Amino acid sequence: MKITDKHAYLIMAHNDPYCFHKLISLLDDKRNDIYVHIDKKSDINLFNDVKVKYSNIYFISNRIDVQWGSYSQIKTELTLLYTAASHRKYARYHLLSGVDLPLKTQNEIHKFFDMYNSKEFVGYAPPRSVKDISFKTEFIHIGLRNYRSNSVVKKIFSHVVHDGFINLQKLIHYRIKHDIEIKKGANWFSITNELVQFILQNEDLIKKTFRYGLCIDEMFVQTLLWNSPFKDRIYSTKDEFEGCMRLIDWNRGDPWIWKDEDLETLIKSNRMFARKFSSKVDRKIIDHLCNYLLGRQ
Repeated sequence: MKITDKHAYLIMAHNDPYCFHKLISLLDDKRNDIYVHIDKKSDINLFNDVKVKYSNIYFISNRIDVQWGSYSQIKTELTLLYTAASHRKYARYHLLSGVDLPLKTQNEIHKFFDMYNSKEFVGYAPPRSVKDISFKTEFIHIGLRNYRSNSVVKKIFSHVVHDGFINLQKLIHYRIKHDIEIKKGANWFSITNELVQFILQNEDLIKKTFRYGLCIDEMFVQTLLWNSPFKDRIYSTKDEFEGCMRLIDWNRGDPWIWKDEDLETLIKSNRMFARKFSSKVDRKIIDHLCNYLLGRQ
């Protein structure tokens, strides 16, 4: 297959149908195809009634029960990549969550990525993350299913199981050895077809390296890219979120949920996308940003 000029948007959603529908309306363009994975735990009927005029939209039928911090997140991303790449070779693959929004019009987004058509927009965390990487990849992490459960009992039990097994591994000096240098960063990316093909060809290596880790969706693309022939294509390693062209505020929140008073900050940003938004916290900012972009488009 010949590489097209079209972009593939890969969306992982599990809540906030309102924001999801607004996101789709901003991506709806004849130059884009949209691939959506709805968490198996979520009611898909809240999402699949979305209407598009110009894009093709595909919902992943083999839905995955996505669990925080576990390999299921990597599995979901690989499923989206594989599904999109099986349809055609796209110029660019963008991974977004269902509570992300673009900050630029589609004309501006396509123009920007055309300008840097050989660059890989993958975020890299600063070197101080080395200890964090070691903890998350050198131990076997279990008990993650209810690690962030709303049930206090399930959450406590999950933490006891997880932390107890980590302490046992420390006691017997157990560590998983890795043959490649592991890197981490924001898990949202905008990458080329060449890198996508390389990732899919190395699925066995990904599983071998990361299937027992914690929050490894923030590492597998960074690690493969860093240890690949495409390393010199990395757009930036100076700023983690400039590297992936996302506006994410971790100083005010976990991350910060954008509010209506942030509108000027958002529209003046040089980033292509922003997260995170919530219709329950502030629906106005979603509407105002959406109307601003559609008005300019």
